[in-house]
Amino acid sequence: MTKATSLLIRVLFCCCAMGLAMAPAQAGWKEANAALQKGDNAAALRQIRPLAEAGDAAAQYMLGYLLSTADGIEHDLTEAFKWYTIALARGQRAAAGARALIGRKLGNFKAAEAQRQAMQWLNEHRETATPQAPTPKSKQPRK
Repeated sequence: MTKATSLLIRVLFCCCAMGLAMAPAQAGWKEANAALQKGDNAAALRQIRPLAEAGDAAAQYMLGYLLSTADGIEHDLTEAFKWYTIALARGQRAAAGARALIGRKLGNFKAAEAQRQAMQWLNEHRETATPQAPTPKSKQPRK
């Protein structure tokens, strides 16, 4: 087998593996969206949490939202702050405003604890989390 053929086989294998890995995540989003459309926030939470824990930055943002504001769910502002912090660190800029609002409600001590938990999560999942969103051109360093 030539080097080019071997490389092609490895690339195809990686693409197939990534596709299989993404299939459950897409299914989770489909079910979460269906639950949200029905107004079943508890069911959406059950679908979103595993996606967030697996490293999906959009799911991390949504988990923060559900834990902080959704009807039919026991709110946990400390946990919401943690997930908004993680989502923000991973490129979900919309998490900044929500995180700031929750931070004011939590106070410095609880916000600092949530921040510590977020940093711990980010450190533990550095290798397995999906890549963060690309930086827009306006935020990229000048050459």
